Amino acid sequence: MQPFYPEIPRVGERSLLSFGGVFSHTLLKVPSRGDLRAPTTFSGDGGGRGASAGAPR
Repeated sequence: MQPFYPEIPRVGERSLLSFGGVFSHTLLKVPSRGDLRAPTTFSGDGGGRGASAGAPR
């Protein structure tokens, strides 16, 4: 289980996804106002970004 970080409800959290050891994209998960849960199944807002040249591998 991940510890609670008080800044996550305000700024969200990023998930870095890789497939076969190759970085694919980043997902920013931001909770709905007044909630602590970020997954879209709980009305959070998720947004994806493609891999960029400076992205971690």
